[in-house]
Amino acid sequence: MTEETTPSPRPLQRSLFTPLRATELRLPTFLSRLIFAGTGGLPESDRRSLAVANVTGYLGAISSASFAISFSLVNFEMLKAAVIGNIFSAVATALTPFTHRFGRTAGVYYLAAVFYLSLFFFVSELGRDAGIQLNYIAASAIVIVIFGVKRIAEASVVVAVGFFLHLAAWFIYPSGNAWGAVSPLLTMQLYTQSTATIMIILGFVVWYILSLLETAQERSQTLLFNMMPAAIAQRLIDAPQRRVAERHADTTVMFADLCGFTRLMATLDAGAVVDLLNDIFSELDALTEHYKVEKIKTIGDAYMVCAGVPVARADHAEAVAALALDIVAVIDKFAAAHKLPLKIRIGIESGSVVAGVIGASKFSYDVWGGAVNIAARLEPCAGPGEIVVGERARGLLAERFALSAMGAVDLRGIGAYEAWRLEGRLEGRLEGRPKTTEARNRADASAHAGNRAPDNDPDTAPDNDPDNGQNSTANTAPAAG
Repeated sequence: MTEETTPSPRPLQRSLFTPLRATELRLPTFLSRLIFAGTGGLPESDRRSLAVANVTGYLGAISSASFAISFSLVNFEMLKAAVIGNIFSAVATALTPFTHRFGRTAGVYYLAAVFYLSLFFFVSELGRDAGIQLNYIAASAIVIVIFGVKRIAEASVVVAVGFFLHLAAWFIYPSGNAWGAVSPLLTMQLYTQSTATIMIILGFVVWYILSLLETAQERSQTLLFNMMPAAIAQRLIDAPQRRVAERHADTTVMFADLCGFTRLMATLDAGAVVDLLNDIFSELDALTEHYKVEKIKTIGDAYMVCAGVPVARADHAEAVAALALDIVAVIDKFAAAHKLPLKIRIGIESGSVVAGVIGASKFSYDVWGGAVNIAARLEPCAGPGEIVVGERARGLLAERFALSAMGAVDLRGIGAYEAWRLEGRLEGRLEGRPKTTEARNRADASAHAGNRAPDNDPDTAPDNDPDNGQNSTANTAPAAG
């Protein structure tokens, strides 16, 4: 039992954008290539920012082209300069992707220059009452998004230039001072279109920023949930400044260590070592999830598990014992399939532990206590492919598991300590035990044969490897039921 009731974990915090991200959306190939044109080989964060520049350029080209057509239909002779200016602007903004080859910020400087000059020219032709100068506001927002927070100083300079151009256009070209003669109706239409364009662009920018923030938050939460138990992760999210520390009276701790891995590692390159450990520990992770026990951490090629934290469970010892048997079977099968000289040895003990989160910048959920220390010291007492349990764990397992006494073993810092080998199951199974492991097959075969303990299989017997820790060989006898 714990001193404090652990709240049930809640799902990741959701937002308006979560359903959109959960829905798989695949753009047509040609459209995806257009959006990310010129960004190949760049970091993902840069590609996202430059994709905004590309989309802005394409939207600007479409907008300019539509204005050129509209002006041509209204009065080409009177608005010839505005038509030519819009055609130039459409072509120039559409070429934005070609500027990315000149640097991370080349595209945004180019886009800002095209927009700023084009807008000033259109205000001079059509007058300030058309509201075209308001597009400087939208352009400034786009500039900040593309530059990003890390380049806010550069963005501020470009935004400042847009601010002064906006004011200059307003004061230099009041009503009646523009080069072109624009009717009140056309002025009203232009102002309406300019306002709508600004709102659409600003809405897109705000949506994009919030979407990125929500995505980053969900990624950090997912990482936190993968680092520690869900209930503990949720408590850190809800109250990050609150200390997480609990005492759990009934738990079982397991330490598992790969035998022969150090020698094997010397023959492999770095990538192969990491891939091998990842494959093995991924198998072990799947087993811990199946038995609903908590993986605490990996230390090199060692694997630590605890049952009964952060939520108490009556069958904590049985769950860890069943897990240990399956781990031995999985490693034997993995080693045989890949022709690797690998075995695993395991130490298990039950008892009270203290669990909590430590660290300021790098959080870690860990457990401490006598059961942890004893389990860690029992592990080297196991031979390759063996599971050694302490006296407290043995008392919880004796009725359902076959145990053979090892006698007293000498544990560093503790002294003489009674230990037993976990040989297998006596009868029955833990609910929902995987059906594909060798441990299950052996148990099923024993059940069909009417035996209470699984037969010794010489093909899966642990090798006597003197380089892999101490293997106590005290008198062995069946444990009393």
